[in-house]
Amino acid sequence: MYEDSNGWHTEILDDRIEQISPSFNALMENAKEVLSHYVNRRGDRVPSQLKTRGQLSLWLMEKDDGTMMGLKKQSLWQRVRNRLVR
Repeated sequence: MYEDSNGWHTEILDDRIEQISPSFNALMENAKEVLSHYVNRRGDRVPSQLKTRGQLSLWLMEKDDGTMMGLKKQSLWQRVRNRLVR
């Protein structure tokens, strides 16, 4: 499941799934709810200052509560900078 500028998309990778059950649909709706908190989930307008895969990964993991991987964004970026400066 992913979202782009055209909306949400779900790709079923298992040919054995012939009919989608209501419980499967409920799981997909729950996944949308969880994923919707990632503000950069669509990958649109990637900042030019992101130079590494790690920086891009952290940017993609930013949530609407200002955290990345459970840490406040400023705190996490400071940790990353400190490791790079050493």
